[in-house]
Amino acid sequence: RATAVREHGLATTYAELDEDVTRLARLLLARGLRAEQHVALVAPRGRLQITALLAVSRAGATYVPIDPGYPPDRI
Repeated sequence: RATAVREHGLATTYAELDEDVTRLARLLLARGLRAEQHVALVAPRGRLQITALLAVSRAGATYVPIDPGYPPDRI
């Protein structure tokens, strides 16, 4: 069980990450996300961001990463 992500001392395996990505991708599709749509993604670096990026890609859409540290007017 190889580690895919380590954050704050907690390890996530590739299998666990895959389950989370699949679950989120299905949720996004159920809520109307379609292939080739763009998704603005504001998330701090870490497991959540990785999961979201992969889920959007798995759903067939593209993501536009937005740094949450930007000033609100820039976002």
